[in-house]
Parts: sequence; C-alpha cells; structure tokens
Amino acid sequence: MVGAIRLDAINLATLDAITPAGQREELQRVVKYNGNPEDGTCTPELTWDETNQVFTFAIDLGECGMTASKISRTENGVQVS
Repeated sequence: MVGAIRLDAINLATLDAITPAGQREELQRVVKYNGNPEDGTCTPELTWDETNQVFTFAIDLGECGMTASKISRTENGVQVS
C-alpha cells in the first residue's frame, strides 16, 4: 500500500516543534501505522516530498497488522463475489 499525507491534514498543535522543518522531523519519529504492532512486521518509511509538499509512505501487504478477508454473497441464487 502506498499513500500520501498533506501536512495541512495533520493536527500540528500536538507537536513540540515550531518550525515546519522541525514538525516534519518530529512527525517522522512519532508516526504510527495501525498502532505499529510489536511483532516487528511494521517497517514502512515516512518521507517528506519537498516537490509536492506531502509525506509519502509505502507498506508491504501484510505488514503493520494488516489482514484480509473475503466475503461471498449471492443474488437471486447466483454468487456475485
């Protein structure tokens, strides 16, 4: 899974840092993905994209406590998923 987070979408008032650069550095130290499971399966990197002014991240499928499930259903006696 890959994603991006705009800096203005984050509640910066909860940070100790005052400057934008300091806030970005602090966020990179404290960010959690799905609570960061203690089993060592959560190893994504949060990086700052200066060009687009967003944080980017990538998490391998199955990391950070991700799980998957499949649900099947029928409509009019026909399985549709």
